[in-house]
Amino acid sequence: MISYQSPLRVEIGSYEIQSGVTYYCLTVRTQEGPAKSWTLQKRFSHFDDLHNKLLKRFPDIPPRPKKTWFKMKRPIELEQRRKDLEDFANRLLARKDLFYCDLFQAFLGVDTHLLEYVVKEEPTIGLVSKQQITWPVSHLICDEQANAIISVELKVNKGVPASPTHDDVDGLVSAESLIKLFEIKHSLLSDKPFDCSLKWSARLGERINCIKYNSVYSTMACGTETGMVYMQKTLKTNDLLECNSGMAAHSEAVTSMCFEENLVYIVSVGLDKKVVGTSLDGKTLFSAKLGDYPLTGIRFDAERCHVLISNTHGEVFVCDVQSVKMELLRVLKVADNQPILALEASFGQHLFACLFPDEVRWFSYETGKETEGSVLGRWKSAEKIRSMALHGARNVLIVGDKCGRLKFLDLPTGEVKLTLKCHEKTVRAVCVESESGTLVSSSKDCPMAVRRWPLL
Repeated sequence: MISYQSPLRVEIGSYEIQSGVTYYCLTVRTQEGPAKSWTLQKRFSHFDDLHNKLLKRFPDIPPRPKKTWFKMKRPIELEQRRKDLEDFANRLLARKDLFYCDLFQAFLGVDTHLLEYVVKEEPTIGLVSKQQITWPVSHLICDEQANAIISVELKVNKGVPASPTHDDVDGLVSAESLIKLFEIKHSLLSDKPFDCSLKWSARLGERINCIKYNSVYSTMACGTETGMVYMQKTLKTNDLLECNSGMAAHSEAVTSMCFEENLVYIVSVGLDKKVVGTSLDGKTLFSAKLGDYPLTGIRFDAERCHVLISNTHGEVFVCDVQSVKMELLRVLKVADNQPILALEASFGQHLFACLFPDEVRWFSYETGKETEGSVLGRWKSAEKIRSMALHGARNVLIVGDKCGRLKFLDLPTGEVKLTLKCHEKTVRAVCVESESGTLVSSSKDCPMAVRRWPLL
């Protein structure tokens, strides 16, 4: 079994003798994420009992320290056993399968002190629908006003190098995209109150990098690898790609866009470092270069009519787009030259979240205050985070990792409320509908899973 970097470490610093019984004093410490530690007292017999129980499930586990036929009393013997038990506990922690075993987690108190590592293996928690997919899903939208879930699937073209912000399988990009629209149906009379069925699909012979839907204007928009922006003004048919030639908004790949309910045009960003405003009839309203590095994400603040824009150099720009033009207000330096792979924001809670290559961090967004842009918290996992979604109404950040797990982080504390094992492979896309709490996730292993909040 290959060792891995355990998120915990056990230290047995001392032992105590109480009424003739020796207790070993354990300190369990985190090695990633927020620093936490707790203490336990265990007898040698507790270790022996754990070993016997684990042995029934894992025949190849490391051996425990040897028993003796006589009771240890000499300090030199007790000290050696202390060292042996510490080594034994950390060799168990070096096994990923043992670390996530419920018996070992209960022994160390993980189920009490560190809920983020307690994984609920029941993939059916909150599950209301499963949909088989053709190719791995890269993007998801859930809009219950339109009674629709929209997914973008990617077919990988082997041997083509990826763009700097891409997060694809084995570093490859897609040569073909498939948009699917799933219709959501609710019924108070049926024994199946929620149903999700495929209504239509449409193909495009290039990679779709981002997709948005505006329920007020009943318009869907997507940005592509070649810098095109496509629009469709109905969800009833799949004429998006057949009848709309699209607009060449960018000279390089479109990486993100915003198209919110009270925004009457699309604002897109791309690898060409430009911010482009496009009207619903396909006209370019403004186009401006922003900074010196490729742009990766954009989110719209409806109250102020501002946008937050991230780039590959650890910067977040705050811009005004109220007058059908873009005005740069300020630049927030949130990381030292690190690429921001994805951007989410909860403007009602005055914060935004950035996904970096090895962790997710969230920052203050308070206009006019010196603390704006200061880090409020971070989460770093041994398992690479590949996707995230923000449920602003519940102050929950949902992250998907490469082990098929969804973690639900409380904001701004960063405390993990739930870890859900819902896929066998990397969670590549996740979205949550803000009002109803419908949660949709997908992975390379298929299928697409639809859940209802609350999950617990």
